Amino acid sequence: LTSFDIASQSFDPFTLPLGDDCPGAALKFRSSQQIDIVCGSKNLIYVIGLQSDGRLKSETKLALPPPPLTLPTGQRNAPGDIRMTIWGSGYAVYLVSVDGRVMHADTQNMSVVAKSTQPLNNKLVLLGAGAISQDQQTLFVGCSDKSDLSGLKEYIAVFDARSLQLIKTVPAQHHFKDVVWSPSTGELILTVPGNQPALVA
Repeated sequence: LTSFDIASQSFDPFTLPLGDDCPGAALKFRSSQQIDIVCGSKNLIYVIGLQSDGRLKSETKLALPPPPLTLPTGQRNAPGDIRMTIWGSGYAVYLVSVDGRVMHADTQNMSVVAKSTQPLNNKLVLLGAGAISQDQQTLFVGCSDKSDLSGLKEYIAVFDARSLQLIKTVPAQHHFKDVVWSPSTGELILTVPGNQPALVA
């Protein structure tokens, strides 16, 4: 990670190496002074401090609890099992592991606030497809059957964002890739593969 100054057409000499095992890192500008980066494949959150001119200033790390020895996919000794990042308001971030457990972290206090205790029953969470309601009360997590490793989702698992308890699991009309919350309509928008139209849930 580095910054680029458009005016001077130059890169910041300060860089943050994420390594080769952090594909698809999730990034969020929290403020003009802070960027959060979730590296789910290493169960790490990087918090980057910015100078007033936008250059990188500092870096701190929050190490999340390690994954189990064997993941539901059969992978052993994986450095991380976080497969989804859902950005909340303020400094909240919700992280979903491959087995469907949800974790709430605070990047201001650099702490894990809460963790769910039970995995999703016979479901997997592969790649990012999650959203949070406008009132920050409900999490929506795209998931698939345990035998489906395609990366497409068949269900939406609905969680209470405070207790992290599962409310229900709802089957979708079609396999979908991603889900976003529409604040103007209060609905979920699902993106589906091919030429099918987007679905509204």
